[in-house]
Amino acid sequence: MVLIQPPLIQIRDTVELSPEASAGKAQDILKVIARHLGVSQFFNFATRLVYWAPAPESDARGFVLHRLLGKTEDDLGELVGGGSIWAGVKYVIAQDGTQYALTIEPLQRDEKMLYIDLDAQFPGELESLDAVSQRASDASTYLRQAVNRYLDKL
Repeated sequence: MVLIQPPLIQIRDTVELSPEASAGKAQDILKVIARHLGVSQFFNFATRLVYWAPAPESDARGFVLHRLLGKTEDDLGELVGGGSIWAGVKYVIAQDGTQYALTIEPLQRDEKMLYIDLDAQFPGELESLDAVSQRASDASTYLRQAVNRYLDKL
């Protein structure tokens, strides 16, 4: 899907081969849009990667609550009020001019799975549209390396 609402241009794609292949497709689409709209500069590029991953012991609620947050149901008793609770976490990481917002929570439709959402923001002017693939690759690499290492150690 391509959404053009100046100043916002948004491209959504289901990753079929790899995030890098989808980024290449988005880069090509942006070049066509730039040519047709006569746009010579792009600012504040962002890419978002959303994954579902199996939770340890098939318990996403427990994994997030106990391992990521280090809480028990008793710790949150005042919030629960006799009901049940699930939690998610959001981390914001600033790194070399890039801001990563990482959300991890149980996938609501299947609590055996984790919902992992990485929103990578690259502020400022995009040097050229050829940088789209590289920045998307940087976000994908961050998720596959740093986020995977973090989750694996838990």
